[in-house]
Amino acid sequence: MRRAQCVLVSLTAAAAAALPVRGQQMTGAASRGFELSAGQSIDAEGNALLVLSTSISHRRLVFFRTPAGFEARYRIFIDLRGGDGRRVSGEVEEETVAVVEYEMTRSPRLVSNLRSTIPVDPGNYTAKVAIEVIGTSLRYEREVKVQVFGREEGVFEITQPAFSIPGPLRREGRPPEGETVFSLCQGVVPDGFAALAGGAFADPGGWLRIGLAILTPAAERTSSLVELSLKVSSGDRQMVRYLRRMVDTGAEGRAIVCLDMNVDDLAMGRYEVQAAAGIPHSTRKAVTSGSFAVLLSRATFGSRFEETLDLLSYIAEDRELQPLRDAPPDRRLEEWDGFWRRRDPAPAEAFNEGYEEFLDRLASALERFGGSGPGWKTDRGRIYIRYGPPDEEIDRDGTTLGARLKIWYYYSRGIAFIFEDPMGTGRYTLMTTRSI
Repeated sequence: MRRAQCVLVSLTAAAAAALPVRGQQMTGAASRGFELSAGQSIDAEGNALLVLSTSISHRRLVFFRTPAGFEARYRIFIDLRGGDGRRVSGEVEEETVAVVEYEMTRSPRLVSNLRSTIPVDPGNYTAKVAIEVIGTSLRYEREVKVQVFGREEGVFEITQPAFSIPGPLRREGRPPEGETVFSLCQGVVPDGFAALAGGAFADPGGWLRIGLAILTPAAERTSSLVELSLKVSSGDRQMVRYLRRMVDTGAEGRAIVCLDMNVDDLAMGRYEVQAAAGIPHSTRKAVTSGSFAVLLSRATFGSRFEETLDLLSYIAEDRELQPLRDAPPDRRLEEWDGFWRRRDPAPAEAFNEGYEEFLDRLASALERFGGSGPGWKTDRGRIYIRYGPPDEEIDRDGTTLGARLKIWYYYSRGIAFIFEDPMGTGRYTLMTTRSI
């Protein structure tokens, strides 16, 4: 297959993972077999490449003992088909993951990343990706639909944001607090960075990178410059970041932009990213959007510490929170670790399952119950974080016109929560709790 002179990849949809969910409504990071994202890169000859990135946690693999420790092997199968259903490319890659300690095999925060680059022509594509764990019957599948534009079609485009975090060897590039640093790069998820797992940031020592690719056809350009603007807004539509820059797309009319954003001052919640590229002295504009969540940042233990205590009050008694509440600012992170160690159901192991479950529930609450504000502050978010996904959820009409009810059943706990949306706006509040 010939390589297109210049293509742009736009991720339009993704299917759910093949793994069954825990409870009827379980979504988010814990329910996914692996993370899959699509982006664009450019080879040495200037040809554009479709980049498929996979990220699978150690807990989804199966490790076998070796003389040096433990090892897991898996294969990635990529089936790329065009809009007519015909196969365009079939790729098979194999990866080996080796660790020294058994506890490292169980952590969902330790992940294996793999990227595949495929040259493509303009058109619509479906990429089906499967991961098989070698030596087991485990198989995970995901799918993305991709639209590829060529310069000959006169398309002016900007890709959806690709979110990533720095690896261990890139920690020295942290931007100053409250700032976003602009640069040109070779890929929307460059070497040394990993795709943001589950779209949720939970690393107080790191930062967030936003990758965008811009394509400007020659017929639409008065120069090689394009004006890029980027706005980041919180769930209540308050702007928290704004950047405007002129980007040189060169003679070929293409550029890949990386925006490193310090999130130390951001509260827990979901954030919307809106980006636009405009051609000077023209009405032509290309726009895109995406979203990410902040679970933990330095603000968790600093300016937003009272919110942290409020969140923990959903799952802990006041006496358990007192050591964390009394800790001086420079010891809060240490006491946070101590709080979770004391709640660890298996303290002899390095992997704290209770803590990981808490983060998964928090991420799901932010994703599902946000609306006009942080999802963790809603009644449904509070119950979800404390008890997890319900065993069953039922929707019913309310007692007044337009009202809706949601009933969450926790059969193992013998309790049901009834939420009401009195106006049909999607904002549910806890109406009553019943024993079952």
